Amino acid sequence: MVVDGASTDGSNEIIEKYSSRLAYWCSEPDAGQADALVKGLQRAKGEILGWLNSDDWLVEGALDAVAKAFSENPGADVVYGQTLETDEAGNVSKHIVPEPITHKSLLQFWRNYFLPPQPAIFFKRSLYESVRGIDTSLHYAMDYDLWLQFVTRTRFHYIPQVLAYQRMHPESKTVQDVQGQRFMEEWRIVQHRHLQSQPAYWRLRAGYAQARYYGVSPAKYALGLLRHLSRRFFAISVY
Repeated sequence: MVVDGASTDGSNEIIEKYSSRLAYWCSEPDAGQADALVKGLQRAKGEILGWLNSDDWLVEGALDAVAKAFSENPGADVVYGQTLETDEAGNVSKHIVPEPITHKSLLQFWRNYFLPPQPAIFFKRSLYESVRGIDTSLHYAMDYDLWLQFVTRTRFHYIPQVLAYQRMHPESKTVQDVQGQRFMEEWRIVQHRHLQSQPAYWRLRAGYAQARYYGVSPAKYALGLLRHLSRRFFAISVY
């Protein structure tokens, strides 16, 4: 199926050309990518779900590989693989081999700014329906938020092969956010949201590790923590 946000770039004509092969399609105004995803996932009827953005595509045989992985690993609720990043013309510029996806690795994304490549991730409908789902208030980190919801309930099963291509070009959201500021802002919001469910000592360790990664001295981190605690619990300032 295809969910389009009332594009004016000729997408409608292309979608209509292949409409006989689609279970459903629409082209209508929406509130952004996350809103379109919610609409599409609600209408999907399959037991295995995933999505592609308009710049991305699957390698030949990817869906067969995913179906085989789920069949051979009945306990798996999420399957993921490798991705090839390309330029606007489709020339491969990077081969992305994801690190093992765990709760800890997702919460510590800032260690190498790595998040699992979304086009190469597939999941069971039953898992998606058991969590909060796509947050439509997010514009950049909706997939990161969803993976964190999943990883607290199940393990991610890795397929050591390329499943998808991810195209980067001047008009793509990722490239337009040159400094990654908006991405980082949302990632940190999502990280903070999910850290709240962790024990206090884990939150302190994660905060300290992140501060050290960015070059913050232990003394400066401790002072900042004291200021935060004083504002939160005692309503005074420590200088």
